[in-house]
Amino acid sequence: MCLLALSSSFNFMFSLLSMRQILVSFVLLAQLGLSPAAFGLTFELPDVRDQWYELAQTSDKVVFIFIWKSDCPSCQEELSAIAQFAQASPEAQLILVTTDNWQVSLPKLQALPSRVLLLRALNVESLLRRMGNQSMAVPFTLVLTKTHLPCQKKLGIADLSWLEQSLAQCQAKTSNINDNN
Repeated sequence: MCLLALSSSFNFMFSLLSMRQILVSFVLLAQLGLSPAAFGLTFELPDVRDQWYELAQTSDKVVFIFIWKSDCPSCQEELSAIAQFAQASPEAQLILVTTDNWQVSLPKLQALPSRVLLLRALNVESLLRRMGNQSMAVPFTLVLTKTHLPCQKKLGIADLSWLEQSLAQCQAKTSNINDNN
């Protein structure tokens, strides 16, 4: 696993602002008697073409979000499992979020199938915290149900077996939720 460090005071200040906004939101939800987890994860990040992608655009699929860094050996090792899983599981949406700039990361990601959506994290620390990764280590994988509720997460290499099991479990959780409504 690889640890991420705060790279600049600007990112640190942005993280503090984001965390303040998140805390205010949590307080307001708590006052209303609501849980923030009930609303699912959301984010908006740029893709390779600098077009903004919102997680809300993904619907009716279990979502796998891989947080990845180009100089992390474990992240490199995980790429083959992601590629195999992408080919074998069209019913899942796969999103790889790089913590690097495109010049560094794209050459290493060329082998991934085109259906794996490539995004770039602008505020890595804040995103990892919202995803439940307090250690700031990568690789990190978060699996969401079709309604974007957290279902599974893994710190370290996600192998093909874990990816397949997580897909089955998260599809079942989505089905159970739908059956209860």
